[in-house]
Amino acid sequence: IPGLLEVSIGHALISDALYYGFEKTVELYLRQLK
Repeated sequence: IPGLLEVSIGHALISDALYYGFEKTVELYLRQLK
């Protein structure tokens, strides 16, 4: 999204991390942000 400076992903990230594991979740989120 052009001009996007910030996203609020805190609750979703923690929920996903509990399910997938923190390392895998961060990897998945970074992949989606690229």
